Amino acid sequence: MSSHRIAAVPPPPRPAGLAPMELVEGAGAIAERYPANLADESRASGRADALAFPLCEADVAEAVRRAAAAGMPVTAASGRTGIAAGCVPDGGMLISLERMTALAIEEGARGQGPGASPETARNPQPATRNQFTARCGPGLSLKDLGAALARHAPPLFLPPNPTETTAQVGGAVAANASGARSYRWGALRRYVAALRVVLSSGDVLALRRGQCLAGPGGFEIILPGGRTLGVPVPGYRMPAVKNAAGYYAAPGMDLVDLFVGSEGTLGIVTEATLAVEPEPESTVAIQGFFPDEPRALEFVRAVRGAGLQVQAIEYFDGGSLQLLAEKRAGDGPGSEVPETPAGAGAAVLVEVSGDAAGTEAALEELCGLLAAHGADPEVAWAGLDERERARLAAFRHALPEAVNSLIGRTRAAHPGLTKVGTDMAVPAESLGVLLAAYREKLGGAGLRHVIFGHIGDSHLHANVLPRDMAEYERAKALYLELAALAVRLGGTISAEHGVGKLKKKLLALMYGPEGIAGMRRARLALDPQGLFGRGTMFD
Repeated sequence: MSSHRIAAVPPPPRPAGLAPMELVEGAGAIAERYPANLADESRASGRADALAFPLCEADVAEAVRRAAAAGMPVTAASGRTGIAAGCVPDGGMLISLERMTALAIEEGARGQGPGASPETARNPQPATRNQFTARCGPGLSLKDLGAALARHAPPLFLPPNPTETTAQVGGAVAANASGARSYRWGALRRYVAALRVVLSSGDVLALRRGQCLAGPGGFEIILPGGRTLGVPVPGYRMPAVKNAAGYYAAPGMDLVDLFVGSEGTLGIVTEATLAVEPEPESTVAIQGFFPDEPRALEFVRAVRGAGLQVQAIEYFDGGSLQLLAEKRAGDGPGSEVPETPAGAGAAVLVEVSGDAAGTEAALEELCGLLAAHGADPEVAWAGLDERERARLAAFRHALPEAVNSLIGRTRAAHPGLTKVGTDMAVPAESLGVLLAAYREKLGGAGLRHVIFGHIGDSHLHANVLPRDMAEYERAKALYLELAALAVRLGGTISAEHGVGKLKKKLLALMYGPEGIAGMRRARLALDPQGLFGRGTMFD
């Protein structure tokens, strides 16, 4: 039976025979010995006065209590693959979870079904009678998790399939990670069956989905000494799109969902139990090339309405194809970037999964839709086996690499310049409006840009490639205008990368002062000293 009340417990004893937790003190020593731990993929870098490498939950609790006693802020980090600087410390204690890599794959009940989400999931219930879970340490990489699941009998997979496989489970939970396949399967939130979380008091919450649901006043957490924390649920309404901005909030919500996507500001995840599924019998993909963007968009609309078991729809605009052609030319004969067909003005990748007969029929139907919308099926790229799908994945992953490489070369002459890339999603009916605004504002300002991403979720990344600081400043100003438009259209300012320390202004734009105040009340209820994640999401 569920309740709005739950008791926290002291952390378990430290396992006998475990090596001591490494603790490095002094900003200079940390910067010299572990500089990579002070930065993430946003290229932002910080500083820490202490750096802990816990090996177990008891170590995490000890590090948190040390920091609390000294009044030091606490930043949790795992894979450091984020691009919003959420795990970049600004002094205090940095707790790196990368050495907590345990994994246990289990068969049995997974709780109360999939997690709550305002997203439109195309697979609202697990499709299998087998109930498998993976109990993961926060430092386990998604790559290692995927490899272990693939070796299982039967082979398993994590349906959301977050794109960055070097990310680690703790960070993925903190960011509610997702990827191309979220079109069908949803984001990670739906697959979090249980969590263990260290609170700012050093005590532990052991949460199972369905165990603690919000009452009229929110949640009550009873600490071991008898003190009760009253945790209110923020009162705003979340957008009904793929979303990774702000705390999850809904009447009667699960306490698990408050921690998923909270970016390390409410507690530190020390273990996550994830629902996993048997691999589909067959997965196939096809990438078609279109003469222009309008016909590519019509094809996407047709695919959405075709009733196929589509798990991903990815888009590449003409600028993206041109940038990849430049990368191919620069790489020379050994380039892993395939040559695109002549005259291509846009490309769309569609991936379907299911039984072998179903995917074969779907592929045939997709070829017909390609032809009907101006794309020659004879020159389309097929992904009928693992090797061919890896080729398509290499093409897709080469694009952000090409963007980062070009920005890196420009930064050599203009050190203050960074990539300006949107992470917005809107309802499907509004995608054309947002895309037209990208073209009008960015193109009208003379800014080179490429647009690509998860078009199935109406979630496209517009990446501006400024050539100097003047263009960089223009791009940042236009970014704010485009974010405001996405919010007016009922969308989000961040669909997958989170808010971190870099997008706080945008979060305020999305939820307003009252929404930020509601998040702040929930945060201070769980962390009265304001230790966790200072500067992340909001001040």
